[in-house]
Amino acid sequence: MVKIYCIGGGYVGGPTIAVIALKCPHMYIVGVVDISVLPINAWNSDQQKASAHYHVVKSIVKRSDKGEKKRE
Repeated sequence: MVKIYCIGGGYVGGPTIAVIALKCPHMYIVGVVDISVLPINAWNSDQQKASAHYHVVKSIVKRSDKGEKKRE
């Protein structure tokens, strides 16, 4: 199993890591790092004040972690 970190958890890194989690079952997402605390707080937040973008991406990553990947 390949372990990877996502460097940059914003509007580019977030969706990128979600697609990797969904489409690459042999890769394990260790974590997301960012120079700014804002994207990291959004990733860690379950509150509605976080942007919808983070909630969608986070749900894809969580779904992939549970083995609910769909192959198309």
